[in-house]
This record gives sequence, C-alpha cells and structure tokens, in this order.
Amino acid sequence: MPELKERYLKQLQLLTAALGTEEPTPLAIHGTIHLFEVQFDLALALLSQLLDHHDSGAFFSSGPREIIMEAYDEYAFMDDSLWLEMMRERDDRSNEDTRWPALIERIRTAYMPAFRALANEVIYEPTFI
Repeated sequence: MPELKERYLKQLQLLTAALGTEEPTPLAIHGTIHLFEVQFDLALALLSQLLDHHDSGAFFSSGPREIIMEAYDEYAFMDDSLWLEMMRERDDRSNEDTRWPALIERIRTAYMPAFRALANEVIYEPTFI
C-alpha cells in the first residue's frame, strides 16, 4: 500500500499543477482530464486496498460503484453522490468540446476537495494505515 499511497500523492500534485494553468490550451485541457481520470482510478485502487485491509481480506469488490458504496459506509469523509458523479465523469468518453470547461471547473471545485479529503483522512491518518 505505501507505493500506491505515494503514486496517489504524486498524481494529486500533477493534477493540482495542471488545474493551476491559466488560459489552458485544448492540449492542456485534454491532459488535465486525463490526469483526473488517472487520479480517480488511483483513488479507487487505494480505497479498495484500504477496505480489504480493514476487513481482513473479507471485502471483494466487483466494480467501482461497489467500492464507492462500501467506502461511504466505512469512512465519514466519503460523499457517495459526489464519488458516483466522478465515476460517471470518468466513464464519459464523449469528445464534446462544450463540456470541457464545465468539467474542468467541477474537477477544480468539487472533485479536488474529495481527492484531498481522501489524502488527508486516509493517507496521513495513522489509524487508517
């Protein structure tokens, strides 16, 4: 799990930097969306490992939705509706240029705080290790 935590934190730094770009180009927007997708995948992997560890191997996820719902039941900082929304955004492969500005704004204002909450509550809190 330490390697996964490290990857999660490094990816969070990259996504934070990408969101700080002023006047992003279409290439930068695509890159930021990709970084969000990778961050979400790492978050799910981390949550899955934590749930496995917490339940002494009794937790077997069958997909992202189940991981999110189990984590919501287990951890007070989880907002299930927000994480399910992130999952839908992650899985949306539409290439509509019109949705990009709104998606970037949601990543910045809603999803980043959730990623940071996971980092703060799970990674830095020794009781979760």
